[in-house]
Amino acid sequence: MEEISESKLLEILNDSGFTKNEIEEFLKLYRNEDLNKECECLEKKRIKLLNKIHKNEKNISCLDYLNYILKKRR
Repeated sequence: MEEISESKLLEILNDSGFTKNEIEEFLKLYRNEDLNKECECLEKKRIKLLNKIHKNEKNISCLDYLNYILKKRR
């Protein structure tokens, strides 16, 4: 099994958009070597991020549609 240092883990979690509280929660799981809960935590964060992406895609689509309508008025 490949080991990862806590400093590298912190870097990855920060780069992934984890909040301070989420990082603390994950570190507890990591230190307890609770792989199932670690994976569950990562999956929850992944779903949150995907939901934000989908919301932003919807917002962009709305803006694109409004832009299309406005340009048609010319």
